[in-house]
Amino acid sequence: MGNLRLIQFKDAKGGRAVGLVTADGQHVRPLQGFDTVFKLAQAAIEQGKPLATLIEAAASSETVDYA
Repeated sequence: MGNLRLIQFKDAKGGRAVGLVTADGQHVRPLQGFDTVFKLAQAAIEQGKPLATLIEAAASSETVDYA
């Protein structure tokens, strides 16, 4: 998966969300099931899985503009 660029942002409803910035830097793919980067990291540790594996599984096909 190469370099990962994660952000924590407010979604359209005003809630916290975590997203994977696309390679072109123009969009974000929200991660389903995680509202903070901390919770994402905790889940990776608890499950004994690489962070990239969790990100790939949770990344939505939906994109949000990021500029």
